[in-house]
Formats: sequence, C-alpha cells, structure tokens
Amino acid sequence: MRLVLTRQQMYVLGYRPAMIQQIELGASAGGTLEAVTPEAITVTSQYEDYYRQETGWSGLLYKSAHAKYAHKLARLDLATPCDMRAPSAPTGFFALECAMDELAVALKLDPLELRLRCYSDRDQHNDRPYSSKNLRECYHQGAEAFGWNKRIPEPRSMRDGTELVGLGMATGVWEALQVPITVRIVLTANGDAEVSCATSDIGTGTYTIMTQVAAACSGYRLTMSR
Repeated sequence: MRLVLTRQQMYVLGYRPAMIQQIELGASAGGTLEAVTPEAITVTSQYEDYYRQETGWSGLLYKSAHAKYAHKLARLDLATPCDMRAPSAPTGFFALECAMDELAVALKLDPLELRLRCYSDRDQHNDRPYSSKNLRECYHQGAEAFGWNKRIPEPRSMRDGTELVGLGMATGVWEALQVPITVRIVLTANGDAEVSCATSDIGTGTYTIMTQVAAACSGYRLTMSR
C-alpha cells in the first residue's frame, strides 16, 4: 500500500503552529537586562492541546533580574500542529532576537556587545551552571569571520555599488538531553567488539559518536552498522 499526498495535504497533516508574540524588555542604560516578559499565543486544534516551549528561551541565554513568561493556546478548526525541526525554537528566538536588536538601538549599543553584557553562564530557569558553554567564543569567531568590526550601525549606511548591504547577528540554542540508556557489548570470536543500543539517531550524529566512544574506550578499530 502506498500513500501519496498533494502539496496542500502536506501542510494539513503536519505544520508548525502559527504564533503571535509580544516581548517587553527592561534594561539599564549600561545594557543590563532588568526584566524580560515574553508572551505568546499559539495555534492548536479543537481536540488536542499541542504545546511547546515558546517563551522561555531568554532564560537560557541572558541574565535578567526579573522574568515572567505567559503562553496561551488558540483553538481553531485546524488539524493539530506537530513538531518541526527544533520545535518552537526558530519562532521563539526570532522574536527574542529582534527585541534584543531593538533594545541595542534604543541603548545605542552594538548588538553583539549587548548580548555579551547580558551573557549568562547559568540556566536562569533552574539557576544551575552549564556543564559547558562556548557561545561567547562563537560570538567572537563569527564576528571576526565576516568583519563585524566594519559594520556601520546607521540604517542604509552600507552599500556595495548601488545595492544596500546589511550585517546582522542573532543567537539560537537547543537543549542537549541526557537520559539513562542501556548498551550491550559483545566480544565476537574474531576479536571485534559489537556495541548495541536502541537509541535512535535523529540527525545529530549519535551513531558516529557512539562508535567513536566505543573505539576510544576499547582500543578497537572504527566500524559502524545500523
């Protein structure tokens, strides 16, 4: 049996939910965030509560003395939305980073400098330090790679001949989930170590990483099968 969908049906059976966002930022003149209040309204169906983290992304990036998050659902006569790549992160970060850019203009600060001043080494939701975070280094390397120091902040001030040129930046993160798993290792008669696990690879390189870890711990050669 084969199921063939039209282009229109593709977006009926699965789609990222529409969203209305309002974000208010309060900051000191020196560029320190004092308050963050993201609010979102997202679409769900009449028969299911489809909900994802839409408003709390600022807590993973920026220090703020006060934060308030609000999320409401709008029930419409539509099919239930579904998870797309990085559920809720693209739309959530788009609004947040636009607000940060507007704040940088209001404070007359470089957008990158503002983010560095608000930079957080702790998860603001749980008040826990990150085990590792190299975003600050990523900022510096990215800025150097495409000549951020040559950017002129005034709108419509940079041109390439008759064409307007703009330089912008934005931040995005995604969670790294760690959950217990069971791994079986079998030493075969020919001297190989066969590592088995039911963990699926969703495109992040799990198969490759597990093979590398097994080889590094055992000293065996690298081979991989699915």
